[in-house]
Amino acid sequence: MAKYCTLNGVILGKETQSLARGAVQRIAVRTIQSRTSTASSVPVLQDVRYNKDSNVVVTQWQTGEDESTSWPCAWLRDNCRCDDCFLGTSGQRLLIGQLLDPNVTSLNTQVTDGNLNIEWSDGHRSSYCPTFLYERRFTESNRAALVAPEKIHDVFWNTERMMGRLPTDTFHNLLTDDEALYAWIRHLEGTGIFLITETPTEKGMIEKLANKVAFLRTTNYGRDFNVHAKVNSSNAAYTSRTLGLHTDLPFYMYCPGMQMLHCIKQVETKGGDNQFTDGFYVANWMKEHHPVEFDILCKTPVRWADAGTDFHEFHLLYTVPIISLDDDGNVSRITYNNQARDSTMLTSVDDTISFYRAMRLWDDLLFHENNHIKFKLAEGEIICFHNFRVLHGRTGYKTITEGERILQGGYLDWDELMSRRRLLQNKLGYQKYYHAK
Repeated sequence: MAKYCTLNGVILGKETQSLARGAVQRIAVRTIQSRTSTASSVPVLQDVRYNKDSNVVVTQWQTGEDESTSWPCAWLRDNCRCDDCFLGTSGQRLLIGQLLDPNVTSLNTQVTDGNLNIEWSDGHRSSYCPTFLYERRFTESNRAALVAPEKIHDVFWNTERMMGRLPTDTFHNLLTDDEALYAWIRHLEGTGIFLITETPTEKGMIEKLANKVAFLRTTNYGRDFNVHAKVNSSNAAYTSRTLGLHTDLPFYMYCPGMQMLHCIKQVETKGGDNQFTDGFYVANWMKEHHPVEFDILCKTPVRWADAGTDFHEFHLLYTVPIISLDDDGNVSRITYNNQARDSTMLTSVDDTISFYRAMRLWDDLLFHENNHIKFKLAEGEIICFHNFRVLHGRTGYKTITEGERILQGGYLDWDELMSRRRLLQNKLGYQKYYHAK
């Protein structure tokens, strides 16, 4: 029987491994969710009436609780499923917005053969099956059910919380087991970091993994990229020098969402350790303990730039603060890469001085011994991390010959990762998604 452990409320399956190398232990994981019941029946549409004063159709459901639902006429007309209004093969609306009257009314409303049938004031006729309607009720409980599959239980972590809890699985499992693939994506959404072990030490494995989701994101450094010390490098990563904690490619308006680094060959000399910090944890700690500096990093526009030649000739430039917030004031994205921070500023002299002080505090917190984890990737391991959240760095190392340390990297966009996760949720029975079809 499988045993389970909990990481800040997230249920994890545990398979014991002798993994401690440095101070980081890896734990093999599976995310367990309650599967949705396939036996639930849709209530019968019992009665219907049209409320002219509010211009809504009111349906009565045979649920035993005298349940009724109101439907705006504009919404019903907009979501007609006839062949003239809706393309069933693609799940897309054919009705053009300019042809939709927001004040359309019902001339005749009735239940026929269990379906809701309406004759509209614009001359159109629509028929709706009860299943379609019930899944889209305008109720508080239904709204909560619709957004539930998208809710991510963020697990903010520091050194203590991640030591011995780095979520892990094998390359083979991710390629062959949908449960493992689903758990991988969910953990990347929740904790922002995941280690894959037992990967063949040859190039092309990053793309093989990406193809299980969708496809690699091509950037100015190519479809994938090789991280090793080389002469006349086009990026600081392609040297043996220390790299500060950073997020990748901040100069893109639409920045890649998740990064993968596959260790093909590791340097035997001292150095070359990987470092990771949860930017969300540090930003929230800073908000509580240093609100003035936090506010500066949220409001100061920073120019991030990259110019040169690699996969192609490029000159990329984007402006965004180090800490971005969502509409509710929560930290939603970290953009920080001191190597790619432009020398030009869009602030006054006084504001620039304040910004440098706040940025120094930010950097000190990122590297604080209580906030980051450090370990050396072994050959055959792939580290995956959330590029909007987890900052990564590297200690410097010595090389005798070029190519002693070889990592192959690549990116996946979060749109593709979340798309695959939704498909897996449906396939595995974790959550049914109600959508256009």
